[in-house]
Amino acid sequence: MYITYEKTFYRGRSLKAITKRFLKELPKDVNFLISTGSSGCAIASAMIVTADRHLRHCVIRKDNEDSHSGLRGFDYPRKPVGAFVDDFISTGNTAKRVLEECEKRVKYIMVGTSKFSPEDNEATARQIGNQYKTKVILIK
Repeated sequence: MYITYEKTFYRGRSLKAITKRFLKELPKDVNFLISTGSSGCAIASAMIVTADRHLRHCVIRKDNEDSHSGLRGFDYPRKPVGAFVDDFISTGNTAKRVLEECEKRVKYIMVGTSKFSPEDNEATARQIGNQYKTKVILIK
C-alpha cells in the first residue's frame, strides 16, 4: 500500500490500516508526536486516538500557514521523546525545520512510502537522520 492523500488519509479504512503500521513501528519511548501539514496531522491524530498509551501531539505550522492565534509554544512532556510523523519527505526542509524547532527532543522520523517521491524518499530521510542524529523509520 502506498500512502497518498486521497486514498489513505481521507478514507477511514485506509487510514486505519496505515495507522496500525505506524503504531507497530512506534518506539516505546516516544511520548509525543509532531506533524506539520494535513496529512501528517491526520496520521498523528489517528495514532493518538488508537494507541494503547498516552501520546501528545504538537502541530508545527508551516511558515506560510496562518493560525487562529499567535501561539507557537508547546509544553513538552516530562523527559520528552518525540517522533516526527509524515507521509513522505521530498526536499527535507520541513523535517529539518521541525528538528531545529524541537531542539533535539525529536529522536525519530517516521515517514511513509509515498507515490509522491518513492525514488528519493528514503535517501533524503536518511540524510536528514544522519545530519540531526535522528533515527529514521520507514513505514511501508
